[in-house]
Amino acid sequence: MQKIIVELDLPNERCKQKAMKSVSGLSGVVSVSIDMKDMILTVIGDVDPILVVKKLRRHCGTTVVSVGPAKEPEKTKEEPKKEEPKKKNPKVLNRIIIICLHHLTITVCLKKILIHVNNMLKIIVSLDLHDDRCKQKAMRSVTGISGVDSISVDMKDKKLTVIGDVDATLIVKKLRRHCHTTIVSVGPAKEPEKKKEEPKKEEPKKVDPKKEEPKKIVYDPVVDAYRAYNPQMITYYQSVEENPNACVIC
Repeated sequence: MQKIIVELDLPNERCKQKAMKSVSGLSGVVSVSIDMKDMILTVIGDVDPILVVKKLRRHCGTTVVSVGPAKEPEKTKEEPKKEEPKKKNPKVLNRIIIICLHHLTITVCLKKILIHVNNMLKIIVSLDLHDDRCKQKAMRSVTGISGVDSISVDMKDKKLTVIGDVDATLIVKKLRRHCHTTIVSVGPAKEPEKKKEEPKKEEPKKVDPKKEEPKKIVYDPVVDAYRAYNPQMITYYQSVEENPNACVIC
């Protein structure tokens, strides 16, 4: 498994779709993702880097950035340095306020951009993939949809993960032309970070020396007095025939 990173010259969204579609159709590709900000395409899979570059250069300028193993060695986590609080410049703030007041269209455009960024979704679907050919068809059909930024396939669990500003129903509609498809989950691309709750320190209870627990008085167990009765006399009758040696009173 290799991780191939290339830099592309993408003028528009149409070229991005063509580039992703051409790479996802190659045998052995597991994951394809693109960063439109830095114009970088990342391909993960058992595929020849030269073949990837050859396919991409049919649509746009391509430069190889790096080729290496898919899993990078784990790096020791460095403690984040505490940033010193920066002093605010009051002059700059005043200028920003003036621009916002006089150019209302700028604020409206910024809001639209922010809303567009926040609509990034992570869609996971379950596929009925029989072989590598079905996987290539599924990836090619999804990469042709506008707004897709990343796509990856897990052949073990038979799941396809798509990240981008795209409708989930459109993805399922495209995939059902090739294989049976079921939506597993649809949610935001980046999950909100949960704040770790610090465990509350239990304060030791203060014991007042004055207040002492009252001593419990324990009494000796009382013996129940019962009236004593003499045992009852029991008489037994016995015939002479049974015991001839017994005394006989005439």
